[in-house]
Amino acid sequence: MVTKEERNIEFYLSNHILRDTSLSDLAIATYATLRMIQTKNRKLYYIRGDAIYYYLSGKVTNDLRDIKKFNKALLELDEKKYIKILQNKKDSSFEVDLTALNISKEYYTIVYQDEIRKIINSDEKYRFRLLRYFLCLVSTFTRVAEGKNKATPSVSYISASNLRDMCDLKNIKTVYRYNDVLQDLCLIYVERSNDFVKIDNTVKSIPNTYGRYKDKDIVIKTSEGYTNKYGSKRLSAKNAHSTRSASHKYMWWLKGKEYSYDELKEVYLTLVEFNKKYERIDDSRLKDLTVFSEFDFYVH
Repeated sequence: MVTKEERNIEFYLSNHILRDTSLSDLAIATYATLRMIQTKNRKLYYIRGDAIYYYLSGKVTNDLRDIKKFNKALLELDEKKYIKILQNKKDSSFEVDLTALNISKEYYTIVYQDEIRKIINSDEKYRFRLLRYFLCLVSTFTRVAEGKNKATPSVSYISASNLRDMCDLKNIKTVYRYNDVLQDLCLIYVERSNDFVKIDNTVKSIPNTYGRYKDKDIVIKTSEGYTNKYGSKRLSAKNAHSTRSASHKYMWWLKGKEYSYDELKEVYLTLVEFNKKYERIDDSRLKDLTVFSEFDFYVH
């Protein structure tokens, strides 16, 4: 298989193919390998499953099971018409036309060979599923402007539920675990938001901010700006927790439960801030604070 010069290869992947949930994890990995080795002026390639494994991992395999798995993935890509197999040779190699993989005006993602090898050579049991998740995640990265005529590295604000669906994962907990694994591998950095936002009378968590690990400082800075843009609709996790606690005590106090003066003062002050926020958003949620009028901390 003739390839590009051995180095940390930068190559482009089609977002459409990366997000094709009808493809297997191995087919996605094989697609990435084909794009890794594809050159501009060449149409035909002779490809074997063991060569695909080598370019993914940097290691040689003589395991016939690996060869058969990747050969099957090639057939899968051919069936989807992403590639065209012209000949299936006796030595388990294929003559393949990769013309259909050329990227023109479609949305694409930039990936590096060392990123893929870090994942394939990791201790993760389901490495090809993790690779698929990583490729889907970076396909959501977009560049953001920082100052005049200056572009920062790419980031993403995609929600965990959207990532789960895009990557064809069954459990959202897998998203959280994969984020931790990829961050431990120093491939991505996740700035986790602990805050909430009120949209259409529904309180939702603000999505995390994602980026490559090397862009960690930019990810943190961008996350702050993204979170702050919600303005008065933003509810901090700390405030949300204290408000829930105050509302709970307020309800039970009205039903006759006794609280100390200091506890009631804290409830009152917390609900004053709550009312200030919601009088601009949803006045139906305002608390009646006149019930505290007998206390000296009450303000008319």
